[in-house]
Amino acid sequence: MKRILSLLAFSVLSITTYAQDTLRLKFQNNEHLTKEQVFLGKDIFDNTYVKEGDIFKKNTKYSGVQYRSKELDSLTSIDITNPLELMLFYKEKKALVIVNKELAERSVVQLGVKFPSMDISYAYGSTKRNYWLVNERNKSVNLYNSVTYELYRTFSIPEGAKVKQYVALPNLFFWIDTDNVIHGHNLAGSKVLTYKLESGYDLIQILDQDKLLYTNKNVLYFVDLKANKTSVIDAKEKSISGFFYSNQKLSIFDGQKLNNYFIKLP
Repeated sequence: MKRILSLLAFSVLSITTYAQDTLRLKFQNNEHLTKEQVFLGKDIFDNTYVKEGDIFKKNTKYSGVQYRSKELDSLTSIDITNPLELMLFYKEKKALVIVNKELAERSVVQLGVKFPSMDISYAYGSTKRNYWLVNERNKSVNLYNSVTYELYRTFSIPEGAKVKQYVALPNLFFWIDTDNVIHGHNLAGSKVLTYKLESGYDLIQILDQDKLLYTNKNVLYFVDLKANKTSVIDAKEKSISGFFYSNQKLSIFDGQKLNNYFIKLP
């Protein structure tokens, strides 16, 4: 009788474990990075971007270039969405730096001078020369136009909400609360998404308002929000310190090597 119960328990566990679809990867090649580097992503030209301390690096197939500000330190984040115009955010210095594809400095926006009353905790590129700016002082999410110098509040995060992370795309803004609920808004500030992840997460990449990837305990998942379906990605890496997906290409950084794969997402 005990053996029968054990077999039944194993069967139920197996069904639970394998209920999720598994997405297969096709290995393409790998690149050597160091554990001191933070993998940021790749662009449509297959260039690789990393952050190493206050240094921003771009590795091409045959060479590499890098940028380090002479006046600013404590580099917080980098937006690589547009490979021709990349944005670096220095939270402590309240500044944005725009560099071109060669990582040559084009302009510096002193946010602390333009908006002395704001406590800007997050910045990311939007559309039409706009930038997403989050003001922690009043929990407002704003669009700043670098041509007209106008600042427009799109929406405010509810009072008392506990924010875990901000994630932006050019035309969408997401904030994730400590209960792992993703809240999405469009350029007009209208709410377009509320979705609770099945578990906690370590790293996340939101592809659009319908699809995202995230890791939890070194397991990589793909979520189809519209279908409310989660799939496991069959990654062989025992440790995942970074990943990036674009155009059916998935790169996974294990702390030493950047492994590049082909994957077809549903």
